[in-house]
Amino acid sequence: MEKIIKIKKPWGQEEILFSDKHYTFKRLILKSGCRTSLQYHRYKTETMYFLSGQGVIEFHYPKIKKTIKNKIKYHLPYTVKPGLIHRITAKNTLLYLEASTSQLKDVVRLEDDYNRIK
Repeated sequence: MEKIIKIKKPWGQEEILFSDKHYTFKRLILKSGCRTSLQYHRYKTETMYFLSGQGVIEFHYPKIKKTIKNKIKYHLPYTVKPGLIHRITAKNTLLYLEASTSQLKDVVRLEDDYNRIK
């Protein structure tokens, strides 16, 4: 079995359960009251699968000036394709899985509560 890599984040924790050149599988914990960056990916595709907690996932479509905010539903996949602006906000601690292509540094932050915009 491969070693699980745990990475502390200002909003919680990311655990890389498996990664190779084709795909990466993670378990993430987003702490109550925290949110991820408002972000998009140039190349990366990711699918999230929520296991517990409450929160909102939002998708922004600037070309049509529309934002959709959905209450997170368990056991439904949410797929984010390259270019789709998105953010997750935890009402209470969220536990979710993420499967993605392996461009792990492909994050373009538009807004960030933790001053990580470059």
